[in-house]
Amino acid sequence: MISPYGRKFRPLDGGWALKRQPLATPLQLAEYLDIPEPTLRQWRHKGTGPTWTRVGRHVRYRWEDIESWLTSQTSDRGAA
Repeated sequence: MISPYGRKFRPLDGGWALKRQPLATPLQLAEYLDIPEPTLRQWRHKGTGPTWTRVGRHVRYRWEDIESWLTSQTSDRGAA
């Protein structure tokens, strides 16, 4: 069988052996947030923005960390 990621896997318990979403690159995250990629660099330097990790020399973001960070950024300013 071919997984949604284009890899061959044997299904386990009716699901795919690989259930995790791939890590996001800075470019993918910048496109997702509709912001310039250098903004992510500034956030990493300042220690703000979503949690990131290095895979070798490459910066990557976990999607669950991105969603958690976005939730923490939600504001109720317009609420009565």
